[in-house]
Amino acid sequence: MRYSAEDKILHFMIAGGMVFELVIENWMQRPKPGETATALQTLFFGAHEFVGVSLLAIIITRFLLMTGDWQAFLRLFPWLDTGGRQALAIELKQAPSDWLSGKLKDTGEQDFLARSVHGLGLLLALGLGLTGLTIFTQLSPGGTMGALGRGAMEVHEVLGTLLWVFLIAHVGMAIYHQMLGHRALQRIFWTEDS
Repeated sequence: MRYSAEDKILHFMIAGGMVFELVIENWMQRPKPGETATALQTLFFGAHEFVGVSLLAIIITRFLLMTGDWQAFLRLFPWLDTGGRQALAIELKQAPSDWLSGKLKDTGEQDFLARSVHGLGLLLALGLGLTGLTIFTQLSPGGTMGALGRGAMEVHEVLGTLLWVFLIAHVGMAIYHQMLGHRALQRIFWTEDS
């Protein structure tokens, strides 16, 4: 799959921000009634909020940049098109045996599965951002929040776990492609023409 410069920049901003969010969540603590967080936990929570809101703005900008360009949407969401769904179904039928045999093909621009993975990652990031924003708006300085905030927090935590799975699988597959000689990392890291 080839990436435009815009795609690469947005990919790194979103991916880098999401990794940052996942890592610092281990050391932060949101305000809770009757509990006092350390200065470092509070700092990390503030950073998590700031980066999260910034990422949501970047993700929304990404979607706005695609407004009016159906082909841009189809690059990330090929299942929205009949031809894309059919091509994706064909790839999904073949992919497991290719993965296990080590004969994974470099499908280049026709990689509907890779495009779908990127689209799903973007939707996952959007879901995390929207639930995070809901928590942000519902959380009082004392740490209390209503049912909407608590529900958003539960969904946010599930999506965070899914993001870990997505991230590990996504990076793992990029490394696997690289090992098979597909030059995936060169295309991602600007060492090969887009």
